[in-house]
Amino acid sequence: MSARFDAPLPLPSRWASLVDVVRDDHIHGASWLARSAAEILAERAREESARIAKARETGRGSASASGKESLNDLAALAWGLAWARPSMAAIANTMTAIWKLALPASLEDLERVKAAAAIGRLRDEAMRLRDSWSHVTTELERHISKLLRDPVFTLSRSGSVEHALIAAASARSPDAPMEVIIAESLPGGEGVDMARALAAAGARVSVVTDSAVGVGMARARTLLLGADSVRSDGSLVNKVGTYPAALVAADLGIPVYALCERLKITPQSYPLTLERVSGAAGEEWKEGGWLFDVTPARLVTAIITEEGALSQEAVARLASDAEVALTRLKNYVERAPARHSQGAHPESASPERAPARGRKPPLRSDSRSRNRLS
Repeated sequence: MSARFDAPLPLPSRWASLVDVVRDDHIHGASWLARSAAEILAERAREESARIAKARETGRGSASASGKESLNDLAALAWGLAWARPSMAAIANTMTAIWKLALPASLEDLERVKAAAAIGRLRDEAMRLRDSWSHVTTELERHISKLLRDPVFTLSRSGSVEHALIAAASARSPDAPMEVIIAESLPGGEGVDMARALAAAGARVSVVTDSAVGVGMARARTLLLGADSVRSDGSLVNKVGTYPAALVAADLGIPVYALCERLKITPQSYPLTLERVSGAAGEEWKEGGWLFDVTPARLVTAIITEEGALSQEAVARLASDAEVALTRLKNYVERAPARHSQGAHPESASPERAPARGRKPPLRSDSRSRNRLS
């Protein structure tokens, strides 16, 4: 079985629920889920290292064979996590970055690598990448602080945007609070949660309905957005409502900034996938609620990362680098034993299964593959 960029690969059944944790989380944003995926991979690598060490100590079975099996299983887990939320490239890029940093590029070299040592490097790189987010957040705050002019309009609840606005609001005098206008951001209403967090930091906050973006934007001087993914052509995949908000801002001459880590820039072949919530039972005629939309690059004044504003050339270069990392993991997964192609992940067999108690409705996806975007 060949791995496809646009579909999850079956993974060991004992780890299927770990992918479910990421896929079924509709509360947190891409950055938080990418960190969560890194922690999952690190913990499983730690467990596999302990299992191999025990096999070596007890002499039960071949530690070498056990190590190769564990490495193959971890590759399948990384691939499954990478595609758990296809609208959020940060998760896929985190998995492929860990793999790229921990293992050699050549498949021939991989054949000679000591599996136990490779698993240890996977664990260490996963933890290092997870821990780097604090520095990234600080750099994002520093770069965007020079550009913010309030009132600031925003929507949804990007972690990067929230941290930056809290830092800016906290630096203000109580006599001159920062003013922020937030769209409620249905479905989900994350904008309301963002408003509470910013109000607690001292900001003067107004929440407007999504249909009143034009009214709220008329008072703003900056539109600050997060991004779940940045396409190789500079377009943004973000919470639904971003595109119309950017259109309004362009009409009013308001600068539009997207704040995100470099890890959110998608590989060139990464499929465009817009997730949506399924319609309620008995209302099949009603289209499910879209969770994401796409904002063209022409509407974005600048993409701000931990390295500052990115040019289109820089975005294209980072997309090319991400492509190399994605291909490296894909090639390894394709070379793994065929047992990974058996016992398919339940999601691949039933993409709209009934939600478990207490969970939101399952996601549907509208996948539009755009290979080699210009």
